[in-house]
Amino acid sequence: MKACIKIEAIGENIFQSIDRYRCFGTMADIFSVPKSYWVAKITGYCSEFDGFKREFVHGNRDYAKANGNGSRGIYVTYFLNPGLYEVKQKTSWKNTERYFCMVTEEGEIIKMDKPDIEKCLLKKC
Repeated sequence: MKACIKIEAIGENIFQSIDRYRCFGTMADIFSVPKSYWVAKITGYCSEFDGFKREFVHGNRDYAKANGNGSRGIYVTYFLNPGLYEVKQKTSWKNTERYFCMVTEEGEIIKMDKPDIEKCLLKKC
């Protein structure tokens, strides 16, 4: 069974503006602005990126509750298969939450610490 994580894409209008300028080949091509939210499946170990290999999951955007300029109210829903994940999301304009979790076969999401994720990778949870 799949699990669902829904994240508000706070400040999404900034990324849309940059993407729009990239179409015209302006100076925005030089800058790479990382998204303030993402979900990544942990697939193993890696010497970079906090020690884990990741595959970033594609989310579905919902603009139904967006405000006029798109800075708030855009939600991205991620449907996750069982496995280990890392999540980064903005909880407000200034605060960001980053955590690890496991999606069980029943579709339950269990938050975990980094040592727990490492143990699961060793045991192949």
